[in-house]
Amino acid sequence: IEIGGLIIDETQTRIGHEFFQNFVTFWEAPSGIEEYNIVVTEMASPIWGSWIWIEVGDVDKEVVYQEILKPRSEDIEESAKKAVAVVKEYLYYLKEFGKEVMGNEEMKGNGIY
Repeated sequence: IEIGGLIIDETQTRIGHEFFQNFVTFWEAPSGIEEYNIVVTEMASPIWGSWIWIEVGDVDKEVVYQEILKPRSEDIEESAKKAVAVVKEYLYYLKEFGKEVMGNEEMKGNGIY
């Protein structure tokens, strides 16, 4: 039995944890879409800030959002809102066109909006 609808936190720093908490706060599961898992990952750099990326999927994860964050709470909140919108758009697209379209070689790209 597979579990769908999980949002997994793989962040490491205060910036990453704040982004994840904001993402979860603003997230509302799209109606009619249940088979998804979301992973929020972070790579921290003292020079650049925190590189956050979000992958959707189980085995064949697709990066659908990424951004380098600075430690300003207002910016982190806005980035989380933007990320929620991008992930929802991706899930609706996936539902409408199906996974077989995403597997088509002509449709493959870096998955970043």
